[in-house]
Amino acid sequence: KIPSIEPAPNDNIPSGANSPGNAFDASPESQPAAESQPKSESESQPNLPSPTPAQTFLSTLWNGGIKNYGSMFGVVAKEDIQIDAIQINTPYTGLLHFEVYIVEGSFEGNEQNPDVWSLIARAQVQGGGESRPTIIPPEAFLRDFIVTRKSTAGVYVTMKYQKELRYSPVQGKVGDKYVENSDIAILVGTGNDADFGNFYPQRMTNVGIGYKKVDLALIATSRPTTSEPSSSPMAPSTSPFTPPPTGTPSVYTLSPTQMMTSVNPERQVLSLETTWDGGVKNSGAMFDVVTKTDIKVNAFLINTPSADLIDFE
Repeated sequence: KIPSIEPAPNDNIPSGANSPGNAFDASPESQPAAESQPKSESESQPNLPSPTPAQTFLSTLWNGGIKNYGSMFGVVAKEDIQIDAIQINTPYTGLLHFEVYIVEGSFEGNEQNPDVWSLIARAQVQGGGESRPTIIPPEAFLRDFIVTRKSTAGVYVTMKYQKELRYSPVQGKVGDKYVENSDIAILVGTGNDADFGNFYPQRMTNVGIGYKKVDLALIATSRPTTSEPSSSPMAPSTSPFTPPPTGTPSVYTLSPTQMMTSVNPERQVLSLETTWDGGVKNSGAMFDVVTKTDIKVNAFLINTPSADLIDFE
C-alpha cells in the first residue's frame, strides 16, 4: 500500500526544505496505513530480549506512527558508559542496511551537515517485524562508542535503502529529556529523510540503547600508545601493509585503523592472498571462497592506489 502523507502540523514544510533530500523517496515522512489507529498503552513497549551480562537497556516509546529512513536523538551520560547495541522499531522483516553516525555534543544545527558526523556502526540485519525490536548488535560497531560522564552525544540512525524506521511525534522540544535512569538520558530529537536530508522536529525515535558502565582508565591502558586510530573509523591506515608472497598463508598484525576498532588492536589474523599485481580497475569484483575447515572470515585486504576515504560494501 502507498502510505498517505502525514497530516501532522508544522510538517507541511519540513525543516531544511531547500536541501536536495534523497534519491530514493523524496516524499516527506509518512504515516503507515497499518498504524493509522493509535495503539493502546499495553502495546507501547516491545518484547525486548534479555540484555547480555553487564549490559543495560533504556528504551523510549514503541508506538510508531510515522515512518522514514532515519531519526536523530541525543544521549546524555551521567556515568562513563559504552553504547554497544541499538534496538529500533520496524515492521519490516527483510534484510535491512543500517548506518549509525555520532557527533560530539548536541546535534542541533548539524542535521544537514554530514561533515561533522562520524560513522560508528554499519550493519545488515534481518528486520524483527511488528512489535519486536530489530537489533544493531555489538559486532556492527566499528570502534568503541564511549560517552563520558556529564557529556552529550548526538546519534543518527538511518536505513540506507528502506523507508521503514518508525518514530513518534512528541510534545517536548528537541533536546528535552524524554526518558532517563541513573546512568543515561535519551533526548527528544528529529525524524530525518535519507542522506542528511529534510528533518522534522519534536520526534522521538522508537529506540532501545544497550550500554554498560566502563572504567576509562582501563580502556586507556588497553589501547596502544602509538599509531592511534583516526577520529574517522574509515580513515586509511598510516602504516602501509606489505602483503606476503602470493598463495602462502601467513600471520600478521593489523594496525588499529586497519582493524577499524580500538578493541584488541593487536589481534592476530591468519591470511591467504591472491595476486597483488593489479592491471585492471573497476568498481568491484566477485570471487568464491571454499573452506576446508570451519573458519570465520573477519577481514579483507584489497588493492587500490587511492589514498582517499573509500566506502566499501
